[in-house]
Amino acid sequence: MNSIGPYEYTCVTQPFWDYTEQRTDLRISDDDDHRKLRIAYSKMVKKEPAAWTPAAKHPDRKWVMMKEACLRIDSIERRSSYCDDDNFPTMSLYTD
Repeated sequence: MNSIGPYEYTCVTQPFWDYTEQRTDLRISDDDDHRKLRIAYSKMVKKEPAAWTPAAKHPDRKWVMMKEACLRIDSIERRSSYCDDDNFPTMSLYTD
């Protein structure tokens, strides 16, 4: 048990908004720049070794979240995809 409390913390990836603030070489002026920035961010996330590891192993890590919150966000994102009409192409949904 750590000194903060009986909670388990995990390292998370750097958020996209923070990544865009750090990257001064790529500024979003049109869709092509935005696509390049997303591709660079995806590559950075794949290489990040500390992501989704226990925070106790990386005490200097800036981006940390409670493990329970990570699991809850994951669950909500999966359940929200069930409500997306685009995920059901064979259903005929319309509004009046």
